[in-house]
Amino acid sequence: MTVNEWLSEFIRPDLLILVAVTYIVGEYLRSTSLKNECIPFILTFLSICMSAAKFISITEIVSYKDVLYIVFSSVSQGVIICGMAVYVNQLFKQNDKRKR
Repeated sequence: MTVNEWLSEFIRPDLLILVAVTYIVGEYLRSTSLKNECIPFILTFLSICMSAAKFISITEIVSYKDVLYIVFSSVSQGVIICGMAVYVNQLFKQNDKRKR
């Protein structure tokens, strides 16, 4: 199983770009005066909102089930996306420490 196939089982392929976007926003937030403890919460909220925007754009809402689908999918995908972005950040940090 390739990394691409493995990732596709957890994150929708059309949402994978949000991992990179979330990572970049996280790097920007680290350069500001925000406390590091706040950044994961901001990134989680942002990734859920971006996922919700995607799901709202592709789902025809005709009943409450569609709304529940959007909410569940947005939250679950947003949390996974944020987790991946933070994980990638930690991989870079660990790799940077090893080089020193």
